Amino acid sequence: RHCNNTIQRSDVIEDLAALIAEKNPGNKADLKNPEIAVVVEVMKGHCLLSIAPHYFKHKKYNLLEIGNAKETAKVPQEVGDNVTKDGKIDEAGAEGEKKTPTESQGETIADENPSDS
Repeated sequence: RHCNNTIQRSDVIEDLAALIAEKNPGNKADLKNPEIAVVVEVMKGHCLLSIAPHYFKHKKYNLLEIGNAKETAKVPQEVGDNVTKDGKIDEAGAEGEKKTPTESQGETIADENPSDS
């Protein structure tokens, strides 16, 4: 309804559903996870129809959303409370055995510089 105020959304859905049911009575509507979506855009005097497979899986074919999803998947976790240097979660740290920054730094230095006794 961005560019057209005369056609009601519910009317389009009812008419389109009736046409699809008439042509293929075996089809069932799955509104939460459709295998194929029919996208209808009405702008002024034009009606645009699109057949979009895996519409929600592909973030409604929105390039910004697809790009954001890939970026968040690639963001590495920072070394912190319970994340090790290789990006894995340290189970001991997750259970509450936190060390103060000076303790953990001291251990790192001791490991890197063995004493010459």
